[in-house]
Amino acid sequence: MSAELLTIAGSVGKAVFPEIVKKINSALNPTDLEKALKAGVQSAEKWDSNQDYYKHLFFRCTPKDARELVEVFFKDTGVQEELQKPFTEKTTPNLQVLIKIFHKIQSENASNY
Repeated sequence: MSAELLTIAGSVGKAVFPEIVKKINSALNPTDLEKALKAGVQSAEKWDSNQDYYKHLFFRCTPKDARELVEVFFKDTGVQEELQKPFTEKTTPNLQVLIKIFHKIQSENASNY
């Protein structure tokens, strides 16, 4: 699962939000970015491992559906604004806003995911 999540994270990062990637690349070196992505994957796997299998993050999704859901999420302007905060406002993204957007996208596309 970690290679799959890392693949999704890498492809989404480069294809879906190039402005953020430009800012990340200017602020971080590739090793820092890789470390951050791996830490995110490990955190998701740890959370999944403490849940019943049917509560796993992408339990009901095929790999294609999971990739599409993540792409729709990162294309959302609210998500992009939150993720740019460390670079534009020197603050951290509001996790509650990101969670709300994720749930909204998921409910709007419930038949797909």
